[in-house]
Amino acid sequence: MKSNREIRIYPPMGEFTLKRTRFARLRSVLFLAIVGLLLFHAASTAALANDVAQAGQPKLDARELIDRVLAYMVEGPAFDAKIRQTVYYQGREVLGGGTYEHAGEGTGRYHLQMTIVDGDGKHFLRQISDGRLAWTYQQIGESKSLSRVDAGRLDQWTTRSAQTHHLPASRLVGGMAEMLVRFSRDYDLIVNSAKLDDQRVWWVRGTLNADVAEAVRGKSGTNSIPPDYPAEISVAIATQDESTDHLGRWLPVRWEYRGPEIEQERDADDPASLGSSSEPGDGVPHPGHRAVKVRPGPLLSLMEMYSIRPIESPPADRFRFVGDPSSLETANETERYVEFFGVKLTAQDRRTLLR
Repeated sequence: MKSNREIRIYPPMGEFTLKRTRFARLRSVLFLAIVGLLLFHAASTAALANDVAQAGQPKLDARELIDRVLAYMVEGPAFDAKIRQTVYYQGREVLGGGTYEHAGEGTGRYHLQMTIVDGDGKHFLRQISDGRLAWTYQQIGESKSLSRVDAGRLDQWTTRSAQTHHLPASRLVGGMAEMLVRFSRDYDLIVNSAKLDDQRVWWVRGTLNADVAEAVRGKSGTNSIPPDYPAEISVAIATQDESTDHLGRWLPVRWEYRGPEIEQERDADDPASLGSSSEPGDGVPHPGHRAVKVRPGPLLSLMEMYSIRPIESPPADRFRFVGDPSSLETANETERYVEFFGVKLTAQDRRTLLR
């Protein structure tokens, strides 16, 4: 039975609401991760073994690392790759796949597409930008939507001193670049050295920062973070090239999304609860005291980028939206990005924007 309750989901190109259906969590995670951005504790997965940094190695700042990754993605060489996503829903694994083509070299051009098939039908996401206009097309079952961002105008309105991560705003709209920007903005980050499939990576773990968490709780109507909201995101950054083509290093190759931590309350009189609470913390039963045991939040989604290969940077025509925008009502999301990047508009600029 379907419910009409609305939920908030957080894709790479903005935030919006969709009607909840049996696969509302799948939508949340798919369009956050890559929906992305569908967004760890060290024990979150057996595939990763946290490694202790070598003695004397300088500690890497997580935000400086994200800045470097963003600069590489925006200004580095062109590449394409395959995308694989696993969404975890009610004990099941729903699989999706797609491709990511990135022109790089400061062009702002990319093309991301992802398809997931489940018992309710086919769900499709497409994001494409030629550096001036960024489009997002989504199909959730029979429901279709189309939106655009006038990315080129953002650069006209943004001074160099106000640039996010020292990069033009137009290069940070949509795709993995925006996923990284939102990850850095909305989450408190720490970074460690780790191993993924026997390859060393930088493992950046983000927990929802206090201001964003408070806003999410307020909008949830329950004063708590919804169980399918990505309260924790972890990103693996490659430290080695994937092949002899000298490509792969500095790219985000794995994203993991977890829901909020789960607290379990027990009576301190119950011996099974001893040691599960940080207070009183003396291991002695205290009548009436409620011991709390915290478990990591559920894994919502896992996204991987693989088969990364260099390509010749394609022409702009390859990254222009092909279709008839008049066949769907097109939402202009530019104003939200104006706010996101802190752009100050004149009255004339705002009138132009809303046309």
